[in-house]
Amino acid sequence: MCVPSKLKSYFHQINSKIDTNTIVSGIVTCCSCSEFDVLCYGNIKKSLLGHISLCDKTDGIVVRLRCKKCGEEIEVFNSFTDGYNRCIEEKVDCVNFQFQSFYCNAHEHSNISVEVIFEYPPKQELIEDEITECDNAFSWIWISLKCNICNKSFKNFVDYETS
Repeated sequence: MCVPSKLKSYFHQINSKIDTNTIVSGIVTCCSCSEFDVLCYGNIKKSLLGHISLCDKTDGIVVRLRCKKCGEEIEVFNSFTDGYNRCIEEKVDCVNFQFQSFYCNAHEHSNISVEVIFEYPPKQELIEDEITECDNAFSWIWISLKCNICNKSFKNFVDYETS
């Protein structure tokens, strides 16, 4: 299964499609639970049409989840260390992120489920670029959120190209 190694034990695959590129989608769970607080580094923006998304600050974005059941934090995506470019370039080590919590506008507290989609380039391209971390060499990531209280969806909250 093509999923970054840090997520393998939390990722439950829903679908995969192998064409020119490989696309893998799934939900994130912890403790057999899909209820999380969402912690973000980046700019949360709302478009004129109401679409809410996490946008790149001048230096990158990070999405972490905190399990509502056990409190464990799971880093879903970090543009400083994850993705295709980070497999062929030097990783940037940043630990002093100022996270903000994401809340559904209708509630004072969060209870969010998370779907992640990874797109991977063809295996031959990874071989040609001498990439050894194939599971982390995704070229695109989409993260969608859903409020478990009111079922409001935030499709493509993260839509990020890593190559």
